[in-house]
Amino acid sequence: MQHKINTQRKVIYVALNFQTGLTDLTLVVRKPDGTNLDPIIMTEQGDGIYVATYTPDTLGIWQEKITSETNGDKVIRSYEVVSSSIDDVSSELDTLSTKADNIYNDTQSILSDTSQIKSDVDYIKTHIPPRGGYFA
Repeated sequence: MQHKINTQRKVIYVALNFQTGLTDLTLVVRKPDGTNLDPIIMTEQGDGIYVATYTPDTLGIWQEKITSETNGDKVIRSYEVVSSSIDDVSSELDTLSTKADNIYNDTQSILSDTSQIKSDVDYIKTHIPPRGGYFA
């Protein structure tokens, strides 16, 4: 799993047995250099679902540990913080595709205009006599 640097990360956790009312469900985040962010008490959203947010500010592998002494919860997971996300790349590709379509359409328009100019030149050649010539 990857996450883009300097963008807020939302951690969603379902407590064991959907336990509600936990006040000690804590998220500890370990940075790539081995230091921890200050512990974050997770907020219950209802039905045993808890959330917390923070913003990773360093590239590398981050770890998250969620624990509750009251309920016995303990989970550890890791993810990589990267400089560009898949969404960024996808958005850039969409933009490039749109630009390519515009270039193609502009090229088709230019070709059409060029064809019309050739037709106009051919018409002029057949209807205007050469120098010194006369119209019949």
